[in-house]
Amino acid sequence: MEQDHLEEGQGQEEAWAEAAVEAEWAVIAREQDQLAIVSALAAEQKSLTK
Repeated sequence: MEQDHLEEGQGQEEAWAEAAVEAEWAVIAREQDQLAIVSALAAEQKSLTK
């Protein structure tokens, strides 16, 4: 009985860890999108100031 409870707790910890990794990847993807936008804006500004 206690072993089942421990295994359930471990499974929950693994689920939380997996969710944290997925959240971190989502943050990285959003930062990459923002960088692409800033790069595009910089390129546009550079072309307009020529």
